[in-house]
Order: sequence, then C-alpha cells, then structure tokens
Amino acid sequence: MGSIKHLALVTMSSTPSVKDLLTRGDELEIVDGRLNIIAESGLPVTAEWLKLHEDKLVYELVSQMAIDVLVYESYSTGRYGAERNSGVNLQFINLLTDDSRYAVFNADLDRVKATKKGPIGSPLPSGQFRVGKRSRFCRFWLNANQPLPPRLSSFHDYMGNLKGTLFTGVVVREERLDKQSIKLLNITYVQIAAAFFPSVLPDNPHTPSIHSPYKYHTAMPYNESMKRLMQRGLEPIQTTGNCNYGTSSLASKVTRGRSIVPTTKKIPQDQTVEEWLEDYDL
Repeated sequence: MGSIKHLALVTMSSTPSVKDLLTRGDELEIVDGRLNIIAESGLPVTAEWLKLHEDKLVYELVSQMAIDVLVYESYSTGRYGAERNSGVNLQFINLLTDDSRYAVFNADLDRVKATKKGPIGSPLPSGQFRVGKRSRFCRFWLNANQPLPPRLSSFHDYMGNLKGTLFTGVVVREERLDKQSIKLLNITYVQIAAAFFPSVLPDNPHTPSIHSPYKYHTAMPYNESMKRLMQRGLEPIQTTGNCNYGTSSLASKVTRGRSIVPTTKKIPQDQTVEEWLEDYDL
C-alpha cells in the first residue's frame, strides 16, 4: 500500500490547487524560503513531485495572500555610484508583478595577493569578487541559510544556490532594495489556511491548541517522523495589500494537528487503494 501511494505522488500529472490540498487535509507552509507540505496520508511528499508542482502552488499561495515575494535571478559585479565603488549587484524578480529589484553589496574586485594570473591590485576575472567575514554580504548569505564557501573569494561558484529560494525585502527607491531588509520568507500553515478559508478560523485570538499526530515533512525518509509541537514565528513581510503577516497570538497558539480546514474524505487508513488514488487524480 505504501509503495502505491508513493508512486501516485511521483506520477501525478496535473497540479492540484492549494485549496485542493488544504481541503484534503494536507498542511502547507513556507519555511525559510521553501515550500513544505505535510501530507494528511502520513507519507512524505517526494522531491520529484514537489519539483514538478512547487512553482504553481507558490504562485497561487502568494497571489491569494497578496504578498510581495522576491526570487533571486542573477548577479553581476561592477563599480557603482559617482565614486565608482566596487560591489556585487544581486538581481531579484517580484514573483507577482514581475518587476525587477536589486541590492548592491560592497565587495573587492581586485587582487589582494600577487599570483601567476596578476599582480596585487589587478582586477579579478569577470564575475569574481571577494568580501570579508564581517561584511553585509556575508551576513545576507548566512541569513539565507547558506554555508560560507571554503574561500571568501569563491562566492561566484555558489551563487546559483540562491535559486528557488523565496525572499522578502523593502524597496527604498525605484527598484533598489534595502539590503538589510532582505529576509527569507516564512508563512505558517495557520496563516495560509486563514487566507483560503477565512470563515473556518474563529476570531478569538485565544484559539485552543490542536494536538498533532506524527506527520512527515517534504522529502523526509520513510523511517523518520516528526511531531511538530510549536508553530514557527514569522518575520514581518511586505505585502501588496493591506495585510501584513507576522508573529501573532493565533499562530503561536495553534500547533500541528488534524487539518483546521473541514474535510469530507475518509482518512487514509479507511480508504481502499482506488479511493486513495482518486484523491490525487485532480
């Protein structure tokens, strides 16, 4: 039975909607810039399935919640401003509006040691740069949950690791971002459920806790299970609408458990193989 369910997740051709998944009892959240799905079936959502459907689900989710979300696109190096200060320019795209955003960090573009490739002060090859351990760029890198490279002059080999990560940030003028404001996006399951089913959650901020069974995280092995006892806090994020999502009493009071969205389907243990597969034929 487990192998049939696993195969169904991998081979499912059509992408379900966020509302479909929530109604079925799955829990969706964005944790440190990445979509995470906890399936009601208790089985892990495979990396293959997530790779196929993540973009559509994330776009639908942030559209419904009217959140300004940034995705990293590329970088360049150069000398900027009237004083021609050297730096590295990170380019982002607003996921909803497709508008360009950028942030410039100070960086060295010249050699600090003489090598066979050039003397001290000669320019580094195009795209290469060097930053110090206490630089703003290093702080941004670590805050993006990226390990520092073996050499601080080899960031150019690792910039692609930022692809697929969701960020938020504040625009200070035109398309330029406040580089200190760039943070990983975090949205809790409770906030997502409230956005798609606003009538389900009570207005009372002292919502009683919901005790949680063991559930698997995205792409976790079969022999692992995690009991989620507390809801993660959420960094305040910028939105295109009037609502901001931050740490709230509602989010802090609700823990993982049976879906807060009402469902009409049988639980997996009571389903036949055919009924289970029907759930994924959307």
